[in-house]
Amino acid sequence: MKWHVITALFLAIGSISWQRPQQAFDLTTFTEIPKGMPEDIGDCGSGSYYLSKQDEINSRFACVTNYDVALIYINNMPMKFKTTKGGHGSYMLGKYTLIIKDGPSKNIGDEAWTMKSVFILKYNNTIVWTKKLIGYGGC
Repeated sequence: MKWHVITALFLAIGSISWQRPQQAFDLTTFTEIPKGMPEDIGDCGSGSYYLSKQDEINSRFACVTNYDVALIYINNMPMKFKTTKGGHGSYMLGKYTLIIKDGPSKNIGDEAWTMKSVFILKYNNTIVWTKKLIGYGGC
């Protein structure tokens, strides 16, 4: 009887130690820029990024940036990243770093362009997520 209890306890503890909790990560789109963001975000000198052409048509942002801030939503929560010392394209929030690598741009007007961009999210120095997005800039 004791062996059954000890074996069951050992197996229960062993199975707990093997199971790591996995947190779901989802970049969610948004249609409005929340209050408290810089007034120029989404305006001249900033970037707008979309998951798809359909999201662009429906004005569903995946990310908006200016020179100082990048706004994304993770699991429907707004996350405001601030630019790093490295400059435009690299933003930090706590232990997270968001890197935006814009591809070659294509002019779509006098002061606007489009590009394909790669987003990389790191936690400490480990890449935890990457995604290709459609990017737009202007002015």
